[in-house]
Amino acid sequence: MAQEYNDFNDVQTQTGTFQSSSGGQVRMDNSQAYHCMNTSGQGAETSTPTPPPGGGWHPAQRVPSR
Repeated sequence: MAQEYNDFNDVQTQTGTFQSSSGGQVRMDNSQAYHCMNTSGQGAETSTPTPPPGGGWHPAQRVPSR
């Protein structure tokens, strides 16, 4: 039941937990198609696969709820 609540909450708030290829996780908006994390652990979302300006950005994948 907790998983269903968390899934519904993510839909309502348009947020999700994302993990970068380097292993870090961050909670961020989930209203765009692409998500990135930088080496400082900051998250960003974009409408294209191009990461934000500046270096250190890695693609981030949504962490499935448990």
